[in-house]
Amino acid sequence: MDRDYLLIFQFALQGLLCIRRDAKGVIDKGELQSLVNRGLQLMYDILQKSMELPFQLPRYYFRTRHCIGAELFIFGADSGNKDKIITPPGFQLSLNLCIQLKNMLARTSAQLAKLYCILAARVSSRLPLGKGEAENTWEFRPRKINEMVQLNAILLQYLKEDAGKANEINIVNGDEDLVTACVCFEPNERGPGFSIYLLNVSAFPEGSYQINWHSCCIDTNGSHWSLLPLNAGVSFSVKRL
Repeated sequence: MDRDYLLIFQFALQGLLCIRRDAKGVIDKGELQSLVNRGLQLMYDILQKSMELPFQLPRYYFRTRHCIGAELFIFGADSGNKDKIITPPGFQLSLNLCIQLKNMLARTSAQLAKLYCILAARVSSRLPLGKGEAENTWEFRPRKINEMVQLNAILLQYLKEDAGKANEINIVNGDEDLVTACVCFEPNERGPGFSIYLLNVSAFPEGSYQINWHSCCIDTNGSHWSLLPLNAGVSFSVKRL
């Protein structure tokens, strides 16, 4: 390897001395431009030869972790219809949840042990009339990205408190406008997990609202994985029955 570096240094020095020799006494603009082009070509050749140098890398320097996505299906516990989730004012919202993993590796050294999900709704984010149904796709808008970052931080706090007692912990998120609920799933062999939970929307006035969500998982090695949300949350309505 030292010899390769020496050869590049020798090549660069010879090229530089050659250009310097030819530049003596040159005053014509055309010849000066030619010397500049030769200098640029020399720099390009040096860079190209440097990129061909062999060098050692750590064993897993370019190793990346597999990206796993998740889809969350939300249904009203009473109706079983995700398009018509309704609760009277002053009541909590009872939900049936199903989370499905996507892009899972068939062969991996670690298996998923538990899935965690956070649901969130804002009192101030009332949907306009005629927008009572959620979109089917998840869009990367700045506001949604900020919301996902906030939910991820709350979910991590939730895991640090006690990952083994997920359904017994009440995390204070510090945002009075945001109502959250953290849920723990135990996936089966096929990947999906099921759960039932209550989202406290008793303070929400009548109207339609969007449920946002974010999820993560812990594998059998204790590693934390954030899951890419592949679908949007559903909407629900607060109105008198």
